[in-house]
Amino acid sequence: MLPNNKPAHSPNLFKKPGKYTSWKILELFILGSLIASVMWTLNFLYHYGYVTLDNTQAIVILNSGASLNTVDTRSFNNVKAVVKLKTDLPTIDNKIRNIFYYGNETSNSNPKSGKK
Repeated sequence: MLPNNKPAHSPNLFKKPGKYTSWKILELFILGSLIASVMWTLNFLYHYGYVTLDNTQAIVILNSGASLNTVDTRSFNNVKAVVKLKTDLPTIDNKIRNIFYYGNETSNSNPKSGKK
């Protein structure tokens, strides 16, 4: 340990202000003011510049008369009918022959090629 039983890295917060202490405080105040003014300027430019132009563009588009939701109902109904035809499957009759079933009557020989 060091003499006087003080820890090696203890900061002394209550020491007498030195020659440059007021300048350090002024420097921090000026730096904080500059950062705050830059942030305020960027916020001002965003809200009163970009957002205003974006709203103006939206108003011009809405007032142009070209609606984004114009739908041709005749074409819509035609397409709807075609989609319904494709999605509705036809009913299959149960009397369809099973092509994978071979009964006992199936043979590998040709009946016409028999011996005479």
